[in-house]
Amino acid sequence: KHDSVAVESVRKLSQGSAGWIYLTGSHGGGVSHLLQACSAAALKAGFSAMYVDILALLEIFEQSVDDEPVANYFDALENFDVLVIDNIDAVSGRQFCQKQLFFLLERLKNKPNACLLLGAHTLANDLDFDLLDLKSRLKWATGFQLQRLNDAQKVDLLQFKANRLGLT
Repeated sequence: KHDSVAVESVRKLSQGSAGWIYLTGSHGGGVSHLLQACSAAALKAGFSAMYVDILALLEIFEQSVDDEPVANYFDALENFDVLVIDNIDAVSGRQFCQKQLFFLLERLKNKPNACLLLGAHTLANDLDFDLLDLKSRLKWATGFQLQRLNDAQKVDLLQFKANRLGLT
């Protein structure tokens, strides 16, 4: 039941309904899948949307000796109608990235029509961040914790995906 409320909230956000949502769940629990679906639905509905995987982003910028490209990247994110940021917990122990994320959230907080979807494997309250103001901002989002699928639900999901791909 709770997951259906989360899915419906994400659907509304993907259609331009302003708000901040923070989704959390275990690894393999569907958080990234739902975030990617939100971004795709927003694009299909004609909105500018961006899906950002912080883990992948950190791997790219890890090679950079200069912080400016990271700052410029985060600065540009506020311009999207729907912004989806996955693996927020990956900035743990990375103060510069925490500050950039905080500055982004500060800019978005002043944007009345901001549509922000955040994903992590840790509840906002339990994030191991040095920047406590960032934790505070993340807690402003409406939080949903996705429940792990049982075996029967996994079978149903696989059958559904196989049908959509024409494999059955």
